[in-house]
Amino acid sequence: MTQVLDAQHEAARGIGAWVAAHRGTLVVVAATLVVAMGFGGLGLITVFMGPMEAELGWSRSDTSLAYVFSTAGMAIGGLWWGRLSDRMDVRLLLALGAAGMVGSLLAMSALRSLPLFYFAHLVYGGLGFSVLYSPLLSTSGEWFPERRGLVMGIVTARNTAATAQACEPWW
Repeated sequence: MTQVLDAQHEAARGIGAWVAAHRGTLVVVAATLVVAMGFGGLGLITVFMGPMEAELGWSRSDTSLAYVFSTAGMAIGGLWWGRLSDRMDVRLLLALGAAGMVGSLLAMSALRSLPLFYFAHLVYGGLGFSVLYSPLLSTSGEWFPERRGLVMGIVTARNTAATAQACEPWW
């Protein structure tokens, strides 16, 4: 029995050593995935625009304005949360940003009022995605100080590639 437990402990130590050796890479991969999901949520309005207009009777300009509120929330929130990310534990900011994104997306799925829909988009940008974006970029760059620009490019470039994949082919 002790031989089995010793083997399990050795395996756990081996995995722990691998994680410790590749922690920076794992941080960059996780940051890339989270930022990609944030940008994906930001673009959801384009996917559901037609069905929402048909079901709720909103015009194209009504639904398009929601994207403006999301990006305005990101711009304003980015200034605030980026400054706080230098002073706070990143894990707390990530939890707050994830809760803001999930809560606003859940609210958007149930709303039938246009002003509340706009407010949910403002919360998504200002209390959701902007809380994640700046801390994730700075944290991933700190793991590779000699390649900070490359790491930030990797984290942000994946999102444009994902956007291009989601678009309909032009041909």
